[in-house]
Amino acid sequence: MPTQFLDLRLSEHNSGIGNVSQPLNVVPQLIGDLGIQTLGAVGTPNENDVRVSLTGSLTVYKFLDTPDDTDITVVIERNGNGTINSGTAIYESTVRPGPVQGTAFTISITASDFPNAAIVTNGQIRYSLFVYSTLEVGNDGVLLYAAVFNGVAMAGSN
Repeated sequence: MPTQFLDLRLSEHNSGIGNVSQPLNVVPQLIGDLGIQTLGAVGTPNENDVRVSLTGSLTVYKFLDTPDDTDITVVIERNGNGTINSGTAIYESTVRPGPVQGTAFTISITASDFPNAAIVTNGQIRYSLFVYSTLEVGNDGVLLYAAVFNGVAMAGSN
């Protein structure tokens, strides 16, 4: 069976209007949520050959007095309920912005998923993007401005 395009989704997160931002701390925040449709492959030989490509980026600002050992972690989960650790983690990356402070930087995300037929036959796969830092609540040393999260589903072996 030829390759099938199944779905394309986009989730944008903006923490406010203009320059409004939100602090990142040890409490994970849901910043991207996609419902990738897989109905087109259900009942076909391609049901076992679905693959999902997930990409995204988030813009973060680190204050001048933020500790150099501050980490930022990004997690993508499959079929959770919008709360971290409620689904299957398919991607996790921790970055340390390092000594560059007082400027915005971008974290890029690229991940793939190869869900089995049991997951595909549900007709939709939910992917959730979370972010958190090692800073305690109340320490506003790292701010999130905006994030984008994209997903594309294809099926077939060609």
